[in-house]
Amino acid sequence: MSTTMTVEEGTSTTVGEGTVDKGKSKQFEVGKVASSLKQIQWESSWRTTMLSYIDRNVIDNMETWQRAFNVKLFNNELSTLEKLKDRFPKIYKNDSCICCNLEKEDQVHMLTCPKNLIDIHSCRNKLINMLVSKMTTVACGDTCKNMCKTLETLKELHIPRDVSTWDADHLSFIDVMLELIPITVYDIVLQKVVMHDLADQIIDNVFNQFKLFLHTYIWKDRCTAVKKWETENGISNNKWKKKVRNETLDTTVTSQINNTDNNNAFNNTI
Repeated sequence: MSTTMTVEEGTSTTVGEGTVDKGKSKQFEVGKVASSLKQIQWESSWRTTMLSYIDRNVIDNMETWQRAFNVKLFNNELSTLEKLKDRFPKIYKNDSCICCNLEKEDQVHMLTCPKNLIDIHSCRNKLINMLVSKMTTVACGDTCKNMCKTLETLKELHIPRDVSTWDADHLSFIDVMLELIPITVYDIVLQKVVMHDLADQIIDNVFNQFKLFLHTYIWKDRCTAVKKWETENGISNNKWKKKVRNETLDTTVTSQINNTDNNNAFNNTI
């Protein structure tokens, strides 16, 4: 028997037996996954997802688009082919990645597809270099340069041999790409700068830039490829998608009405 838990902003909880539902990043069926929940810096993860560290009353279009991408990635709501096939099964006959045609295109595959122009190893190197560069500039000068090796050996930033699998017990770099910030990364920064406010500033800046990097060099390239594929297959008309979805909903409602009528007729004969 599993237990469901909702993780509020900046919190984590230890619970009993169960499995994790990666489909809802803020709501988990938890058990042995509790150990990995405690490895996450939830406050920083949520703040950089919502861009809540921005203290201006008005945000620009770029920040609005970035927040929308962040929230959808965090909640597993990006319109991957897995999601599109589920929403429009009459239009999308399968959910295989159009770039490699090897795996179902869910969020993890979208981020780690071997056909991406920027592969997962380059993404990891980018994040580490951004952290070291920011620390060197803002906080501790040349003394931060040895952080590179420390971060490279960090188990929470390792890349699984098989990126299609996910270990609920331990964080990996895939979880970081899915917008979860490990406590160990935060603590390494905090040890160098001492002050929490400065550590927060560095983490916010670096992970915001890293998410922008993922959006620009992976998600946007993927969307361009999918739109081209949709056009070639005659499925780029949003009005058609809406029509098909409405027909599906009408069919579902009609079926439910017929089932109700049949049940009433059956009950009247008893």
